[in-house]
Amino acid sequence: MKQSVEENGLAKFREGYQEARIQVLLAVAYSAGLGGTGTLTGSTPNLLLKGFVDEMYGSETGLNYGSWMAFSVPGMLLNVILAWLYLHGIFLLAQWRERRKHPEKGGPSQSEIRKVEVATRAVIDKKYKELGSISFHEFMTLILFIILVLLWFFRDPQFISGWGELIKGDRGLKVGDATPSIFIGFLFFIIPAKPKFWCFRESSDKLSEWSPALLNWRILHEKVPWGLIFLVGGGFAISEASKASCLSYFLGQQMGSLGFMPPALLVFIITLMTAIITEVASNTATATILIPVLAQLANVVKMNPLYLMMPATVACSYAFMLPVATATNAIVYEATQMKTITMIKAGFAMNVICVIVINLMINTLGRGLFDFSKFPEWTGNATLSSSSSSHCNYTL
Repeated sequence: MKQSVEENGLAKFREGYQEARIQVLLAVAYSAGLGGTGTLTGSTPNLLLKGFVDEMYGSETGLNYGSWMAFSVPGMLLNVILAWLYLHGIFLLAQWRERRKHPEKGGPSQSEIRKVEVATRAVIDKKYKELGSISFHEFMTLILFIILVLLWFFRDPQFISGWGELIKGDRGLKVGDATPSIFIGFLFFIIPAKPKFWCFRESSDKLSEWSPALLNWRILHEKVPWGLIFLVGGGFAISEASKASCLSYFLGQQMGSLGFMPPALLVFIITLMTAIITEVASNTATATILIPVLAQLANVVKMNPLYLMMPATVACSYAFMLPVATATNAIVYEATQMKTITMIKAGFAMNVICVIVINLMINTLGRGLFDFSKFPEWTGNATLSSSSSSHCNYTL
């Protein structure tokens, strides 16, 4: 009898473990998507937006690495907290339903739970010890990454003169976010991974020895996702084609009938539709097609383009419902072997939560950072201005 009770308890424990495993891996998928919205380099749609805005409007928009973080990081953190509360609530609700459905089944005893906790802690401690102390290679990679982020942030922070302005000087040189990236990449190829000279040389080492660099071309060639680079480039090509063919102008004019709506309602509809589209289409493709259209729509309704494009770009990363929506969803779906309907049910509410949060942030923090109350003067620098519009009018 006692053995039967223990077996029932362990079976119950395994069922709870599988449920917890699904929630933990869903948390990984959600946080991977949400975390990418925090910085301009965090996701491909963010990079597409920055490239499009710089190309179309120039550098007077106020959108840079620092201002994007100031706008997106609070919303990202809020979404992560809400995702944690939401997934934890789903787990507790599932346990409560199971207890009501099968009240006769007993749970695992405290001693069994304690054994599992001890075994889990032992595995974690073992893996941590296997890491060892930080190596020079790891330390320099961390330092170069921090330097890169600082260079991105202080290139043109707006609230003070950035180092980009110092380089620009009287010669009119334009420095973009790619410049520090190339510079740091160059340092990876010249800094040794295991230096054995000067103060780094131990007493047992020879006077000086050759050391491989932090990064070499073989590793770069094998590990860099070249397909993603071509995907981003293809996105810019599609964006340029939509402007040259007047497709973005045509769609923007057609959507101009929505101008009677309050701006907040218009942004809500755009973000909601974007979140729906990105569930069945690549977030890169969605951003590539949508951003030029929203730029033209803003020009028609005389609204700050960033007010429409920024929340729509962030919403491109809100794909939580289907395994095909993002790579992280597909990986988690395969690892957990969950049913598709399970991911859809969990992801639907998460989509709604994130859409509400981004609308809240763009209408509060976003207004304070970018002043959406008026149609900005820098829209006059747009490449899709009066001459382009007249051409498209003639063509259509």
